[in-house]
Amino acid sequence: MITNCRGIIDFRNVVAHAYDHLEDTLVWGLASNRIHQLITELEAIEDIELL
Repeated sequence: MITNCRGIIDFRNVVAHAYDHLEDTLVWGLASNRIHQLITELEAIEDIELL
């Protein structure tokens, strides 16, 4: 299961459609602080699907 899946989708939509309103520090903070958890969760899903 992906934690905060709805938030990830919403953020993607902002990046894709309203990028001119984004603050670089916000994007960098999200990317650097939360990406490791997302990668771990995606790897766990991949492991389950391979079984």
